[in-house]
Amino acid sequence: MKKILNAAQLKIIALISMLTDHLAVCFAELLPEWGYNVMRGVGRLAFPIFCFLIVEGFEKTSSRLKYCLRLLVFALISEVPYDMLMHRAWFYPYGNNIMFTLMLTVLVLWIVDVLQKKGTPGIIAALSIAIAAGVAAYFLHLEYSWKCIAIAMLFYVAKNDDAVKYAGTACILLINTTITGLNAVFALPLIYLYNGKKGKTQKYFFYIFYPVHILALGIVKCFLI
Repeated sequence: MKKILNAAQLKIIALISMLTDHLAVCFAELLPEWGYNVMRGVGRLAFPIFCFLIVEGFEKTSSRLKYCLRLLVFALISEVPYDMLMHRAWFYPYGNNIMFTLMLTVLVLWIVDVLQKKGTPGIIAALSIAIAAGVAAYFLHLEYSWKCIAIAMLFYVAKNDDAVKYAGTACILLINTTITGLNAVFALPLIYLYNGKKGKTQKYFFYIFYPVHILALGIVKCFLI
């Protein structure tokens, strides 16, 4: 099958999916149940694509430290808007935005990349750290918590083994999920169509789009609905 999607196009698909999901959250009280479910189902496509793109970004960035810091800064900027949209609160410690999860995932990939070069002891240590990070993400209530780290690890470690990579990711996505959450597996064929090219994209567009759109929707949900 011809690979026809570049990174920029995958990112646009993920952004549209995420926006659809957040619109459903914002206008949940005004939508019919079937409309809400359809929009949340479409929204499930974003997560696996972002997991894949975070690995691509990690492997191609010129500075892993700057990559982590950029994710951390925008995670902090996005937290209040995220809490407003998702929980109608200025601060809600039991649900934190996915930028924190992506930042932690990059840190784990960085550590794994260093340790795996040290042979079997390093691989065991890397696996232990990845598991510990997944547990920490769960108890810190980071969005998608351990699933994000596990899927990113699969994309990174099994990058040359499609069977392991896609079957493993599908299994993770289907663990403890909702009916609409099952739609996440339909992102995998889109990822398979990735051609390895960057495409035309604005470096900071996603980072800016994320807090801006959830702030706008959070204001609507908190004060107008």
